[in-house]
Amino acid sequence: MRYRCLVIDHDDTVVNSTETIHYPCFISFMDMQGRDMREEVPIEKYLEYNCLGNIMEFYLDKVGLSQELLDEETLYWRDCVNNYVPKAYEGIREILTRFRELGGKIYVASHSESRFILRDCKENGLPAPDGIFGYDAPSDLCKPSPKIIDTIIAKTGIPREEILVIDDLRHGFELAKNSGVTFAAAGWGYSVPRVEALMRSVADYYLKSVSDLDNLLFSQS
Repeated sequence: MRYRCLVIDHDDTVVNSTETIHYPCFISFMDMQGRDMREEVPIEKYLEYNCLGNIMEFYLDKVGLSQELLDEETLYWRDCVNNYVPKAYEGIREILTRFRELGGKIYVASHSESRFILRDCKENGLPAPDGIFGYDAPSDLCKPSPKIIDTIIAKTGIPREEILVIDDLRHGFELAKNSGVTFAAAGWGYSVPRVEALMRSVADYYLKSVSDLDNLLFSQS
């Protein structure tokens, strides 16, 4: 294999979570505030803000939530995440299982909490990660800190040229760029033209389908 270590995002890369949890949760919460946001912020726009901007600034500045309402929305969102397990994209389980069987290391770098990542892996039959750098990690070990890659190298001895970062958003690209490793953009979760254009412009590889990831990891060419 050309890569012996994957540093992979979780939401919308391994599991389909924005479409099935995060966005519906946002819409439901705003409905409770008496505001129907479906036309003003369709899911494509929500994904754009998530990739191109800052999701908290989106809630405060674009949606106009007060800090108090943002805190309420966060609790509501956390309850949604706690009670719903997103499904892994078709083919991901087989790819990660094969990668592990061939001796590869799998680390998760995500803005999700470790407990939810571990739960989702278990419920979807995915290999347990060799390590997780999640939202609940120390700030210097959260994306896009290069200390993530430095820590993995120190633990595994795998050189930078054999490490691949996979992410659907710019935070993964920033991690890879800051660390001097290869970046593959995961484009299979959704199709948003502005996001795709950005990711194509910065990624070493743009993967439109899960099968593209399979080819990248296991092709002999």
